[in-house]
Amino acid sequence: MNNHTSGPDNTDHASQLHHKFLKETAKTAFFRLLDQVSPQGLAIDASTRHICRMCGCWLARRRLELQISNTQAAIATGVDIQALLLLETGLADEHLIPPATQDALGRLLASPPYDGEWVSLVIAVAVRRASLAPAPLIEHIMIDLSKPVVPSLRADQAAENDSADSAPLDAENLLYEPLEPKEKYQVLLSLAGRESDSYGIIQEIKHRTGLGIGVMSIEGLLEQMLAEGLIIVAHERPDPDFDDEPEPFYALTGLGRQVAEQETLRQKRQIEDNIRIVYGHLPRLARHGFG
Repeated sequence: MNNHTSGPDNTDHASQLHHKFLKETAKTAFFRLLDQVSPQGLAIDASTRHICRMCGCWLARRRLELQISNTQAAIATGVDIQALLLLETGLADEHLIPPATQDALGRLLASPPYDGEWVSLVIAVAVRRASLAPAPLIEHIMIDLSKPVVPSLRADQAAENDSADSAPLDAENLLYEPLEPKEKYQVLLSLAGRESDSYGIIQEIKHRTGLGIGVMSIEGLLEQMLAEGLIIVAHERPDPDFDDEPEPFYALTGLGRQVAEQETLRQKRQIEDNIRIVYGHLPRLARHGFG
């Protein structure tokens, strides 16, 4: 007797496995591609490349913990945004991040328990300005990277956010440009009031809107939104079917919530304008036989 069933639960489980497989394949391909990249044509051994990448990931983590977008970091420190992205992937060298920029980034990302001098040293190792990475530094970086990202604020950010939270949103004076691509707005809505992994986000958006977003697209979109400070990795959960790496669960940041609210107000105003246009023309359309 065949007890095999192919009900909805089995189908959903198979879809999750397929999603995880595609995600891991894309990640492996990405890191293999990075291994082939050598900035400025320099020969970099595998060990040094790995340390640079860890330091870059740690710097990206600090920026996300402090809820600083890559654009905000670039403006605050004067660093080219492309150089910043290369730094966070372990591909920058000392020519892209001069000492003055290194110190400015160190001050920007400084927050207990790490001061500006510590962060500056991590940057120096990441761009190979420091020839030898101190063992305690690498140990702390490895410990931090094994933990989920927990958002925190510097004192100046907290005061600024308190002031921003107390001010009502004004639909006539929106701070942000319309979200592009439009799928970003759907991701923000999907994470309103909850945490979810990438598969859950895909399923929620499809159920709510009928919009299908591919695995590769959602992963790229989430990485971009992490870099922009709109979302964070709230925590990670192990996947029973894949014991190699825990699955990140995403949540909105304060910035992401405010952008979602303002985009909703923007779209509400656009709908109201469309209604006025349509209903303002209804009598004229009726006279011409269209109603």
